[in-house]
Amino acid sequence: MERKCENHLSRISSSKLDRFTSNYDIPWFDASYVIAQSELTETTAQLKTCQEQLVKALADVSRISDELLHHQQLLEQSEKQRKLLETQLKDAEAKLDAVQTENAYSSKKIADTLEQRVRVIIEFFYYNTRHYLVIMSIKNHMITRLIYNTVALNYTVVESH
Repeated sequence: MERKCENHLSRISSSKLDRFTSNYDIPWFDASYVIAQSELTETTAQLKTCQEQLVKALADVSRISDELLHHQQLLEQSEKQRKLLETQLKDAEAKLDAVQTENAYSSKKIADTLEQRVRVIIEFFYYNTRHYLVIMSIKNHMITRLIYNTVALNYTVVESH
């Protein structure tokens, strides 16, 4: 790198020296002073440009650093919120499991109660149906007997006359 700079400076110096010596008829010392002065002015301008670029670069670094810090804070907040949401989700799942277990127990209890009531109703229906059939059978038997007795009585009354 240093060699490049030296080569560049020697090329600039020799080209400027040739230009000055060819255009003007001034002693070599004065010409090299003018060349050195002009190179100093160029170098100063380049230095100012580099300083401006450095200031811009430092401002960019500062801005990017602030953005990075801001994004890190957002990431930390997001991570805290994620952990909080995970905890809330686990709590909600535990509550849901507890409610489902309780509902399953309650549902089984209700189903057992309803099943018992249905059995009672069915037994009542069978009992009443059987009772009804027995009553109907007795009624039919009594009607048949009544008819038979009435016919027999009528036959006896008719025969006695």
